[in-house]
Amino acid sequence: MLKKSLLVGVVVLLLSFFLGICTYVKTSNLHRSIKVEDISSITLWGGYCGYKEATQEELGKIVNWFNSASGIRENEGFAGETPGSGIILNEKNGETFSIIRSGKDFEVQRNDRSGKKRSYWAIQKELKTLLNELAQ
Repeated sequence: MLKKSLLVGVVVLLLSFFLGICTYVKTSNLHRSIKVEDISSITLWGGYCGYKEATQEELGKIVNWFNSASGIRENEGFAGETPGSGIILNEKNGETFSIIRSGKDFEVQRNDRSGKKRSYWAIQKELKTLLNELAQ
């Protein structure tokens, strides 16, 4: 009886560990940090400003804010609302991704490491504030 309980406990522990690793890998594949030197340009857009290029100062802030985002949640069905503003980041390697005003947080649309288009929500106070200001 004790051996059976021990075996069940070990199996539950291993399953929990495996599920934790799978969740970490899935989330870490979604949100990748970026470096200022890897960005060729950032375009801000919204009702307030139309389209405008970010200054070097804005570029640095946006990259730092993006890298500090938390609460990463996959948006598998690309659900959300029509964005009123956004930030388009153009990387020097030719890749482009967007940070979009959507709901109470913000949405990121980019390609993952395998090239598949992905969407996820994230939380970062200053980015959300900027997106709200751009939408006005």
